[in-house]
Amino acid sequence: MTVNVERVARVLGTADEALHRLADIDRAHLAPAFGPLGESLTWLCAADELFARELASYEALRDKNDAGRALPGLRFARNHAVHGTDVASVADRVQGSDLPGTLPMVPGVASHLIWAGLSDLPALPAPRPRQERTYSELLAGRPVRTSLETVLNFLSDVLGDD
Repeated sequence: MTVNVERVARVLGTADEALHRLADIDRAHLAPAFGPLGESLTWLCAADELFARELASYEALRDKNDAGRALPGLRFARNHAVHGTDVASVADRVQGSDLPGTLPMVPGVASHLIWAGLSDLPALPAPRPRQERTYSELLAGRPVRTSLETVLNFLSDVLGDD
């Protein structure tokens, strides 16, 4: 099977657009970020599914790459954003020293979103141990946008190599 390059390129382009919208509001209050965050997660997971279905070597390539290994964790976050009872639970906002700001602040750091801790997320109806483990090990407590951009770059590289 071969990858439909145009289709995957459209999916990755849409994910990139959503990430840019997320970057524009990453420093704002938490609530406005959930549209672009949910959209970014959905498109990145869609690209992962397309590659897994259409490129025989993809899963081995994904599992050897740090960014690729984060994809099951992103799927876990996406499932929370799409199926969870509290969409706002998937990320937390770190208040940096940018102004105007509120206390407490983290000096020398711009406000940004981080992935919520695994224990802070409500249980999903169907447990996914691999996704939960990956989320906990590779995403929880780390900057959201950096994680998403790294995965987008990995997927774009896979598309370029096909």
